[in-house]
Amino acid sequence: MSSSPTPLEREIRDACPDRMDFPEPFQKLFRWIEANGTVIVDDGGMNPEDKGKHSGSLSILADLWEGQRGTHIFFSSKYDPWNPAWTQAGNAAEFDRLFVFIRTGGDGSYAGLWRNDDGDLKVVHLGSGSGSTMACVIADSPVDFMRLLAIGYSELAMIDSQWRDPPSEHSEIPPHTEFQAWVRETFDVTIPKTAREIVAGLAFYGDENSDDEFLQWLEGVHR
Repeated sequence: MSSSPTPLEREIRDACPDRMDFPEPFQKLFRWIEANGTVIVDDGGMNPEDKGKHSGSLSILADLWEGQRGTHIFFSSKYDPWNPAWTQAGNAAEFDRLFVFIRTGGDGSYAGLWRNDDGDLKVVHLGSGSGSTMACVIADSPVDFMRLLAIGYSELAMIDSQWRDPPSEHSEIPPHTEFQAWVRETFDVTIPKTAREIVAGLAFYGDENSDDEFLQWLEGVHR
């Protein structure tokens, strides 16, 4: 990509593990967010170590949900290194397989990139455990994640009871039509009507005999 990286893009790319090539679709997303004017600079009020770090969203919220269009989501480097509560991996190579930089819900749920055994990058979800317990692959590629995000569910962390339905059946939050148009035009793709068209199946902490490859890995490194 020829243009200079934005501060949000640079911070997240710098935080990405050395063995993981940060995907270009996310770089394009961060540049769209910057152009859209929806980047926030942390004032250090909650954590002095985060002062000056950037977070990006699809829409700036005036007060909690007020002003939201599309999905409530944040991208930032300050969500990594990943919480040891998610895994107790003792092998440093295992840590390099997961990069968390997306906050998917107000309950403290997150998502990020995970490299599977074949070396493919998947987008995976890590529920907080106190709200969402969803822990699985939610998109097989970064572009599919953009398509999922463009559908317009209010929170990705809570799609477990909604993924078969259009978001309009569960929420009055309007779609982000500009973001949807950008996804279509930038990646030459369609926007599905429901998450089920992208998310092959859902899995949750404690599921027995789940065939979700990420949950299997997560449970394996917990042991």
